[in-house]
Amino acid sequence: MRLVDKRTLKPVGDPLSADQMTALNSLELGVADTNQDALAQRVIEHARNRGFWLECDCRESSKQPLLAGVVYGSGTVGWRSLLGEGRPSHSDTCVYSRRNRDAMAYWATPQTTPVDGFCAILKPSGDNKPGVAPGYQRAGSVTRRKSIPRVTRVLRSLLVEAGLNSCVPYSERYDQDENVNPTTVSYRKLKQASAKFEISKGFSLKDYLHTFAPSYGTPYFFKELRQKFNEWPKGSMAQSFFCFQAERIEKRTVFLAKLPGKPQKVIDLDFDPVAPKIHGTIVQGPYLFFGVTGKDAQTGMIDIQRAVLEPVVSRKEFVPVDSDLEREAWATLKFTLERASSEYPDYTWSLTKPLFDILTPEGACLPDMVIEATGGERTYCFVIECMGLDRPDYFASKDVTHSRMRHIGDLIEMDGGELKSDRTIAGRKVTETLLDLMER
Repeated sequence: MRLVDKRTLKPVGDPLSADQMTALNSLELGVADTNQDALAQRVIEHARNRGFWLECDCRESSKQPLLAGVVYGSGTVGWRSLLGEGRPSHSDTCVYSRRNRDAMAYWATPQTTPVDGFCAILKPSGDNKPGVAPGYQRAGSVTRRKSIPRVTRVLRSLLVEAGLNSCVPYSERYDQDENVNPTTVSYRKLKQASAKFEISKGFSLKDYLHTFAPSYGTPYFFKELRQKFNEWPKGSMAQSFFCFQAERIEKRTVFLAKLPGKPQKVIDLDFDPVAPKIHGTIVQGPYLFFGVTGKDAQTGMIDIQRAVLEPVVSRKEFVPVDSDLEREAWATLKFTLERASSEYPDYTWSLTKPLFDILTPEGACLPDMVIEATGGERTYCFVIECMGLDRPDYFASKDVTHSRMRHIGDLIEMDGGELKSDRTIAGRKVTETLLDLMER
């Protein structure tokens, strides 16, 4: 494999090294580690900046397939095969072969990554590239394929950093004081976690994250925000974030959660917010309404520019869910956690909702929920899957992802029909299966 000038198709420089080719192939397959990911991106960005294409070496003929460097909407980079008329296609065994990629079960699962370093959303420039900060690393998947919207990734990265996507048995919680509002505790954790992120160099997200809905949009709020925006460094776009609880959305009007003694606040949007859907219908609330506020490019007015409605378990638990079925599953699995903790008190137990892909030897997967138990030198991991649909394509994709999940731990399936009719029965079966596995 080597780089060629896209105008003359003549080779430039030496062929790629073995390390560079391995890094590029690993990135394409979604299994690159942090160093390979960085090396591959340097090669692709060098090719794009210098006007080069990548000439593959998968064919025995003198005329080889070509690839062009591209930038995805998430801000990451990759290759695009140039398959125009008269151009050779990749061999079936090549990692860049469309036919080969489509056959790979890896593509059955969307790939998602947490944000690293700068969490700016509104077209940062220069060194403020999305998800990149010099010397900053965070554990997690480094796959660079299909990506959830960046505004969602920022929210989920915050939730993971704050530990709000997991829970422990009630007896182990430090905030179990009945006089403490769980929502207040969750917001406090979110603000503490935001201090570890920067919007731009030297600008902490904590100072630009608004969580008190009644003050949002008031004249004082806009006055204070304009003053902060005037201090913004050149080369990046001024922006601030908000995170509120919301009950529902009607067209483009978001109804925030009603606070005691205060009228319900609504926010009208000029666009459709990002929101998960099932068969074209938005998953019902409650939600976390998260987004970014900045200056409109045409009017110069400060307004909401991006937003997401992330369904969560309840107003007390900021745990993202993909459906009402997962809300039922989370509720009953907390009872499973309590029972397991009482049966095995020497183990430390936790229930987690993974928000980013987990890499396995077979590829990436995203379990619905995971229960972990750690005691001494032993660790047990139980992957919980909610089987909600009855379609051949659904079961086919699950066969692929379930094979990967078994690399993480024992797989336990929950019947969606039982969850809907009587979650107690579904939860009891999971509990019994989990305890049986612990005894082995």
